[in-house]
Amino acid sequence: MPRLFAAVLFAVFAAGTGSAGAQALNNEELWARAAAPLEQTPWGGGPQVFGSYSNGCIAGAVPLPVDGPGYAVIRTARNRYWGHPRLVEFVAYMGRFAADNGLGTLMVGDLAQPRGGPISGHASHEVGLDVDIWLRLLPDGTLSAAERAEPEEISMLTADGSAIDPARWSDAQVALYRAAATYPLTARIFANPLIKQQLCRTVTGDRSWLARVVPWYGHDGHMHVRLTCPPDSPWCVNQTPVDLSDDGCGGALAWWLSEAPYQQTGPTVPPPLPALPAQCAVLAPN
Repeated sequence: MPRLFAAVLFAVFAAGTGSAGAQALNNEELWARAAAPLEQTPWGGGPQVFGSYSNGCIAGAVPLPVDGPGYAVIRTARNRYWGHPRLVEFVAYMGRFAADNGLGTLMVGDLAQPRGGPISGHASHEVGLDVDIWLRLLPDGTLSAAERAEPEEISMLTADGSAIDPARWSDAQVALYRAAATYPLTARIFANPLIKQQLCRTVTGDRSWLARVVPWYGHDGHMHVRLTCPPDSPWCVNQTPVDLSDDGCGGALAWWLSEAPYQQTGPTVPPPLPALPAQCAVLAPN
């Protein structure tokens, strides 16, 4: 690294990691201003992930083509169809799976912003390793410009939210969860607790992949798939791996199906956001 560039980089790191700089870097509107990845970075041309899924950024993100075999990206004006090449390949794989098995066309929601970073409407999706794939399938593969811009997400639950809606849930959704959960690089999939319960009740044969389907709030109209950190991104922080010896259909699921997750027990004022990794100060838009 040239000496002058190294000095500039150090100065940016120092400015970005102070308390005022840290708060400025956590501004969602700041990261949304990036129209594309930074062309030149201290880490060369290869992709690098910095930090954790909910507190990080990415250098060298690539765009997911907005249309591909078996899938279509929605709400493209938001410019959130960027990710690590591993994630882009995963979405392409899921699209091919849907097309090859006659499931319909996948509607692909948010991946990450061009440089990652804090993103409105999500607690994660910051490092290009998360993607939302909607459970509503397009049977004819067509998506009008109006629907691409403002699509309707359809819940898999009944109107009162108490059960799976059999008119919307089918073997196609089960197949999608299985394909995503058995993908070698998948770390976990966030699913509504009632969807997890439905899978636990109906999946036969190999059930080992159910461990990667993790109950979480919401997620009744889409699956949130998270990939593991790439081995060549040493600054990427993996989440604690799921226990693959437990399918998660026992006590953990019972807790999510109780009232306990929805009872307020902690402070009502959220804690301050943690500082982003120092490298993110270089990637942040001006």
